[in-house]
Amino acid sequence: MTRLRDIARQAGVAANTVSKALRDAPDLSPATKARIRLLAQQLGYVPDSAARTLSLIHISEPTRLLSISYAVFCLKQKTIKHTNTITLIT
Repeated sequence: MTRLRDIARQAGVAANTVSKALRDAPDLSPATKARIRLLAQQLGYVPDSAARTLSLIHISEPTRLLSISYAVFCLKQKTIKHTNTITLIT
């Protein structure tokens, strides 16, 4: 399974740059995005849906800690939706 860091290593960029390219972030040049997307396709990259769902969880200030076990519970219960914001207070 190809990961972002695998693409980053081959492209000579940071994994964060690969993530931005695949999300079509406006702060990368079109040429960089195209090069990274082509490489991702050639390497057979498929986004991890669980990781993508976790990235949708919003942690509001001053909360800085998200329990991974709680996030996994939410995923198993399918309570995390693209339109919801979950705020955890510790």
